[in-house]
Amino acid sequence: MPENDLQTIFDQVLLQMQDLPEKQQQILKASLDLFAEKGFDKTSTAEIAAKAHVAQGTVYRRFKSKQDLLAAVLTPILTEVFPRAVQEFAGQNLNRDYDDLEQLLNIVVLDRLAFIQANHKVLKIIFTQVLTDPQMLTLLKEKFIDTIIVQAEKPIRILQAKKQLVDWPAPRILSLIAASIFTVAIRMMLFPSSKIDLASETRYLVIFLSKALSNS
Repeated sequence: MPENDLQTIFDQVLLQMQDLPEKQQQILKASLDLFAEKGFDKTSTAEIAAKAHVAQGTVYRRFKSKQDLLAAVLTPILTEVFPRAVQEFAGQNLNRDYDDLEQLLNIVVLDRLAFIQANHKVLKIIFTQVLTDPQMLTLLKEKFIDTIIVQAEKPIRILQAKKQLVDWPAPRILSLIAASIFTVAIRMMLFPSSKIDLASETRYLVIFLSKALSNS
């Protein structure tokens, strides 16, 4: 099952930031909620202030623009929230032995699709910014992709030793899995109102990936 939703972890991270006053925490929580619900461009600072129950001037005391607010929201997500989510995912799904490749793919693919479905609004904000900010892409790679590669080495090596998995480097195997999942993620983010059958999507992806990655 997917780990806690990103907004819940975000709230927990803010509570641990001792240098951030309560009103500023409220502003960042409200910003993430509204950016996720309405989109960055369609959210006004007046709406953020109203949702945070503060005066609009309070917003501008620390954050000079809406862009500064977005940066203040995304920084803890990329540096604290994502690493926590990754560690929880890895602990639940990668620190174990799998009987065969299909078992690993079924569990990992379904878990990631469920996570994306539950967090598609927040992920859409991140995806949009990554497209225009190379530094954010680098940070995302360091905090997310590189960590997953390290954690996935063990089950990959075990399956390769069992001749269940093609003898490729872990990053190449993971990039193929991630790219396949990403195709479904794009639909979830662009068409959130459409109903996506996770079991069906998982089945098709597992069939495709099993054929692509099998050692036979």
